[in-house]
Amino acid sequence: MTQTETRPTDAGRTAAPRVMVLGLGGCGCNAVRNLHRSGADGAGLVAADADGESLEASPAGTKILMGPESNGGLGSGGDPEAGRLAALESLPSIMGSLGGAEVVFLACGLGGGTGTPSSVLVAEALSRLEPRPRVVACATTPFSHERTRTGPAREALAELGRLCDEAVEVSNARLSETMPGASFAEVMAAADETLRLAVGEALRS
Repeated sequence: MTQTETRPTDAGRTAAPRVMVLGLGGCGCNAVRNLHRSGADGAGLVAADADGESLEASPAGTKILMGPESNGGLGSGGDPEAGRLAALESLPSIMGSLGGAEVVFLACGLGGGTGTPSSVLVAEALSRLEPRPRVVACATTPFSHERTRTGPAREALAELGRLCDEAVEVSNARLSETMPGASFAEVMAAADETLRLAVGEALRS
């Protein structure tokens, strides 16, 4: 796919959506897909990932391949430095997709190679805008058995808390404890419900 792919808007829509939801990395793009399925009328949906094959399946109105030159759409391979370079390369396209928004939701998973560095880079860029939109990060943190991801996730969450108006942590570890016997898909659906409710509230306000 090309670096940025935008579907035509409805004939009657002339203004940019007031509320934008940006999914970053695999987890964030999955959240955007689930939000699309559950209905998010009025919100603009953007999916940005370094994995071109995964991105192709996204129903988002705008899809951005991060790092087409640095990794050729092959993903970050769990390497945060590869994810950071990919996000830096495509940051102008990502920021351009959010133009005019009053509220921006950043959906991401923390602890991996793409969502972790890209979410912080985008939050930092948004914090420098004038006028500045309200920025809410909905960040999923690792399961308890993903110990190597926990440290980077906590560091990124702290950065998002500093840069964003609000950083909402959705802990997979806590969800799995409160949902004994639930499948992985069920836990993920419960995590995405937080984003759906927050976006719905923003659209109504």
